[in-house]
Amino acid sequence: MKNQNNNGTAPVTPQEKERAEVESLNPLQQIVSQLGQVIKLQWSIARTLKSIEDSIAIFAAQKKRELDSEQPKTESQ
Repeated sequence: MKNQNNNGTAPVTPQEKERAEVESLNPLQQIVSQLGQVIKLQWSIARTLKSIEDSIAIFAAQKKRELDSEQPKTESQ
């Protein structure tokens, strides 16, 4: 009964199907499956953080160029 959703039919959504598959595994297989999911999430988070880091670096470089281009004007005054 664990592998059925509320209306008694077979799992429909991908999440329900994946949960049913994981529940059918032995405890060690469940741990390995869950670790695989955690690793996928960590890679996704790492890619997102790297993208944010790159965006910040680009923004900082643009601001530095703007400030550097304004600097000679203020020094000559």
